[in-house]
Amino acid sequence: TDVQNIFRRLSNGISSHASITDIVHQHMRSEENWRRFRSPEDNTREMIEVFLGMEDQDADVPAASKACQDWYLTEENQGYKLSYTDFPNNQPQQVLGESIVSCDDFYALVAAHPNLLPTITSVLVRYFYAEQNMAYQADMVDAIVSQQPQTFEALFSLIIFSEEYLLNNERLRSYEEI
Repeated sequence: TDVQNIFRRLSNGISSHASITDIVHQHMRSEENWRRFRSPEDNTREMIEVFLGMEDQDADVPAASKACQDWYLTEENQGYKLSYTDFPNNQPQQVLGESIVSCDDFYALVAAHPNLLPTITSVLVRYFYAEQNMAYQADMVDAIVSQQPQTFEALFSLIIFSEEYLLNNERLRSYEEI
């Protein structure tokens, strides 16, 4: 299933010490990702919002989707497979202040964007420090990002093996404890 494929790809990436950038880039290009966001417009908009936390980039979506114009998902009777036309974009497009031509360029831009690490870190901090206020969480994100973790293993280590998490954080109780 799609979830198993995503889990396997993430697990393999983490165990092989792949960078956060590489894992995100690989996921964005995946059939499973395209099955969630089926058109170039939806896919590019969601990648900007999900991975960069930028929900106000409507002006960039037409150019980004133009770069991805030859990517599409086949119909149900063909198994919803990721496919490509013979008509790729060949005109430079301005997206997030950079010039791109292809969908691969777009995904590389998102994966290398300076907002990627803070956005991913913020999602994890909100989960692991759910009982803390937003200012506290923002300070945690800043402290973690300042250390520039390159892998998910390093990122999780900074979050869950920190003195702050282990000694000073309200821990969510498990089902058995409740």
